[in-house]
Amino acid sequence: MNVLEVSRAVLGAFAYAAGGVACCGHVEAARATLQEPDIRGVGESVAAVGDCDGDGVDDFVVGAPLSAFPSNWAGYSGALLYYSGRTRTLIRTQEGRGLVGRDCVLTVGSGHGLELIYIEDDHVMSAPACGAVQPKPLACFDTRAHVAMVAVDAASPRAVIAIGEPYSAYTGSGAVGRVRIVPVCEPQNSVSLADSRVGSAFGYALCSTRHRGDASLIGVGAPSTNSGDRIGRFHVYTVGAGGENPRLLWTRDGAATADGFGTSVLAVDDLDGDEVDDFMVLAAGFVQSVTREVTAAAYCMTLSGKTGTELRRAKLSPTGMPAPLVLLDDLNGDGTREVARLNHGELFGRGSVDIVDARTLAVIRTAQAPDGLNFGSSACAMHLDADSHLDLIVGGVDPDWGVGDDGCAFTMLSSEWEIHLLPR
Repeated sequence: MNVLEVSRAVLGAFAYAAGGVACCGHVEAARATLQEPDIRGVGESVAAVGDCDGDGVDDFVVGAPLSAFPSNWAGYSGALLYYSGRTRTLIRTQEGRGLVGRDCVLTVGSGHGLELIYIEDDHVMSAPACGAVQPKPLACFDTRAHVAMVAVDAASPRAVIAIGEPYSAYTGSGAVGRVRIVPVCEPQNSVSLADSRVGSAFGYALCSTRHRGDASLIGVGAPSTNSGDRIGRFHVYTVGAGGENPRLLWTRDGAATADGFGTSVLAVDDLDGDEVDDFMVLAAGFVQSVTREVTAAAYCMTLSGKTGTELRRAKLSPTGMPAPLVLLDDLNGDGTREVARLNHGELFGRGSVDIVDARTLAVIRTAQAPDGLNFGSSACAMHLDADSHLDLIVGGVDPDWGVGDDGCAFTMLSSEWEIHLLPR
């Protein structure tokens, strides 16, 4: 099983045709008599937002792109579910206009100027995180397949969004990917990065370091496993303030053909002492769909942000699925922040979360998700309780977007690292 064979990145490209109606007509017919919202696909995306309910604690939003509403029963409107950070109860539901909340959501800015960036139909939209102001489009897509996003210099007035479109266009021999660098305040001044390899899935996963001096580093995963040369790669670009002058700094290849190197990526702290933030990159491995034979091993690798040199590597259980990575706090006092690594589990079954020492890649702690619930499709870190450590919000939705999948979301408090199901 391979991340590009079964994930929503590929299947979604067909489900989105004609606004998602064509392949699921029998479902839409049943929704024609809806009297109240039908909320599905919960957990496709999650993000921390500001204090929307005024209780002094930041809140969070959960994407539910397969939701339908009586006002628009003919297609998937999608929804953004706003939850109280203090009580973990639903505050309000914001209806979308087409698959809102799919793939990812994030925030830029700070304080009362916080902006929510999300995907709606074939556009990236921006709106005040807690307000009801009409959203504005930042970019549109050539295709409605998988999209990745990351904020660059997020708290700055010159914040930039990097948008990964691994299936941006199709040629006779396969898909071509790209990454767009879009200034939030001046989206018309966007620039594009491209990979000449057909089928590389360039832009499948993205990450960004902290802004240091006059530049940030953007990491781009290209886990080519279905077509092209099937060599996964990780590219690092340096980008100036406001997205100016992007240029390729270095590229690193995976260890084996079709191992999915670049499926999940994360910028971590400076692990090698060269005053440049480093990177964590996952290879999801390759498991044959029928025989379950492992033909490419899975592993986690840390790389020098300055040179791309391998710092450390650890073996993982191959799943062929993306494993979201989230930066936490320094939990063991070694001067670097730890990482939460989400695992869908075998055949999307019982998942887990590993708390990983970024310096050694040793697993400090593991928490198992409840049986029968999909787990780990999305995650973000924020403060939910009174201690000083970041907590986790985790989304759980079937990666192949099954029609009947309601999805779910969880909270994990750092004081106990136990998994709690959010109410709907």
